[in-house]
Amino acid sequence: MTPENLRTLRAACADSPTRAAVLELAVLYEATPAQIAAMRVRDVRETSLVFAPSRPGTTSKSAVRLIPSVAAHLRPLTEGSEPDAPLVDASVLEIEDFLADLCASVDTAPLRPAGAECVRSIDESPLGRLRVVQDALGTWALSDVLPQGVVYASGEPPAHVFLWTHLDARLPPAPRLLLLGGGAFVGAAFLEERYAPARLDVVELDPRCLPLARSFFGWVPGPSTCVHTADARAFVDEVDATWDAVLQDVADAEGTVDWLAEPAWAAALFERAPVVTANLITALDGPLLGQVEAALRAAGATEIAIVPLRTRADVSLRQNVFVVARRGADAGPAPAA
Repeated sequence: MTPENLRTLRAACADSPTRAAVLELAVLYEATPAQIAAMRVRDVRETSLVFAPSRPGTTSKSAVRLIPSVAAHLRPLTEGSEPDAPLVDASVLEIEDFLADLCASVDTAPLRPAGAECVRSIDESPLGRLRVVQDALGTWALSDVLPQGVVYASGEPPAHVFLWTHLDARLPPAPRLLLLGGGAFVGAAFLEERYAPARLDVVELDPRCLPLARSFFGWVPGPSTCVHTADARAFVDEVDATWDAVLQDVADAEGTVDWLAEPAWAAALFERAPVVTANLITALDGPLLGQVEAALRAAGATEIAIVPLRTRADVSLRQNVFVVARRGADAGPAPAA
């Protein structure tokens, strides 16, 4: 879809907030009419997430963070509504008719693969659809519909990456770091700038991510950085090296991989480093957080800090939660969350 076509479609929706929201969900998040009709106000208001298919042609849903240009269309629909109310006050049939009529009005053959305000890159592989999307606030990497990284036009780091500053009191000068999950490599850039590591190993499964990071996110590996195209678990199992800290920033189509909660995995990481972290997408009162904490303690963690992106009052909201654990008698005081 060209920017001109998308502007045409948006102009056709200008007098209807509901139709504008449906268009954004259908174009960028590839949500079907049935999924749009099933969405509730809480999906947007409480979590800034929207539920969409994990991959075209599948029936499973993923919770994905809204990019600002889409959030601007959806949030007005939540004003004055109960959390369980439908986000879109329209039947599935009405939505289907609307989409059919609207998409017939312009040349939208590539609507599903392209979408978004400005799609700068799109690539399909067995690992999924990888896109680079640009809006007024920044440049985003989307794996299927799950954001993998962003560079804000303001220069601010992504919010969940800024939580990594809670490593400050736990690292020596010029630390050796292992980052599992490269994505758009905005996390790698943050670690390079903040800690000037003596060595930074970044493990990324998708070979498309590194050239994408170079071309669209301005990342050039520092002199101490080495990128490995590999499965994170296989890499940790096979490599003969140790680090001062391991950072886990990996996700599947559902947002967070289950094996982060396996005690054997936690033990394997502690064999490689005294400090182990994880970026989780979960609720503070959900089961995953407790399972990860239990796995870390079973592996010998003597200190665990849990730092949510939002306040601790928001215990039921699915959000980024940074978990940092240290093993051994050398554990010091945790910084204030």
